[in-house]
Amino acid sequence: MIELDFIKIDQNKVDKIKEKSIDRIYQNEEMRVFIDENKLSREFVFSHMADFLKVLEDKKICKNCKGLNDCPKRGYYFDLQIDKKRNQSNIIYLQCKLIQKRAKIKDKFIICDVDTANFDYELKDCTAFFKEDRKLVLSNMAKIIKENLNSGLYVYGEKGIGKSFIMNIFAKHLVSRRKGHFVYVDARNLIPSMIELSFKDKDAFLDDLDLLKTVDYLFIDNLGEEEKNDFSKESIIYEVLKERKDNNLPTYITSIYSLKDLFNAYRTPKSGNFKTKDIVSFIESTSLIINIQTSSKIASGIFKK
Repeated sequence: MIELDFIKIDQNKVDKIKEKSIDRIYQNEEMRVFIDENKLSREFVFSHMADFLKVLEDKKICKNCKGLNDCPKRGYYFDLQIDKKRNQSNIIYLQCKLIQKRAKIKDKFIICDVDTANFDYELKDCTAFFKEDRKLVLSNMAKIIKENLNSGLYVYGEKGIGKSFIMNIFAKHLVSRRKGHFVYVDARNLIPSMIELSFKDKDAFLDDLDLLKTVDYLFIDNLGEEEKNDFSKESIIYEVLKERKDNNLPTYITSIYSLKDLFNAYRTPKSGNFKTKDIVSFIESTSLIINIQTSSKIASGIFKK
């Protein structure tokens, strides 16, 4: 039979290590407050030390929080719960307040076709990442918010330069400061779904169209990148923009097209140019027109998800 030699454990050394760990727990202000509020003895903390240390390490990660987009825990954290009847501690898994904040902002929209991760950013924080023309966009957005202007926006430039990102942040700020109803749609998703709805349920289509026409604040992302045809142009886009202009309701738009290029993109031999000209005219007469130059693309990787 093989004899096994077991390493003798120095219990005194083990106890000293445990005591140092307990000291670490008590040196953390949040943990100390938690212990005091629950009137926990040092003996209790000692006997449930593993739970306390797990939560303590988790709090250290949260202390250096860089936002949900860089969160290694994907927006959740550990916390302690004390079961006084059973005289034991339990670790619970909770949702970060930043996720709750995103959801709270999204709930203010009737429709919110947005990457809610962008709600973590502030307009003032973005200025560090943008060259002069993008700062112009941000300053105009800030002016609309601060001075309570009813002007629309038409922000255009080539793909990948941050138009949607900036508009998402602007929308977040606007819903936080104004009363009313808000809709944020991506034309690439909106138009196909509305065309399909017009065949399946005419009444539902008209209800959705009426919402776009009358909502207090409407955001249209990527206008001109949707599937283009006479029906979408004349029965959706034209109708919505005309009604909103007539009722002085602001519309905030991003597009890859200048207004001249938008006109050319919507031209069709079948319908002529009458309503196409009106669409451009509605935007031009109600909006601040801002071009983001190709030369000032966002620095590589800054806003990658």
